[in-house]
Amino acid sequence: AGWYRFPDTAQPYPQGIKRARARGDLRFDAERFLTVPALALVGERDTVQNGKLRESARVVAQQGPSRVARARNWVDAMRAAAAARGLATRFEFALLPGSRHLFSQCMKRGAMGARVFEFLFDTAP
Repeated sequence: AGWYRFPDTAQPYPQGIKRARARGDLRFDAERFLTVPALALVGERDTVQNGKLRESARVVAQQGPSRVARARNWVDAMRAAAAARGLATRFEFALLPGSRHLFSQCMKRGAMGARVFEFLFDTAP
């Protein structure tokens, strides 16, 4: 992903999970959000700033300057928020070898499909 919704109740969507007035009665349940396991996979060579990332000072300060940094920071934030609530939810980050931001490259060189199946079905060797 190019950016993530962090488990920050002080930040409005899309940076965080603070309730928005425009959403009326819709309430975001941080506790439930933090019980869904997640795996963030990023190509190890997906570090180039190409203008396709949201690069406002606010977004970069919260999330990081690249997809790799953003995925790592999001996983760290999710782990910390879950732990603060006594949850042991599985949040993982992994780099896909030899890959940039191309699906076919991530599948072939980075073995993304296998990584996803390992995570979902706990089939790690």
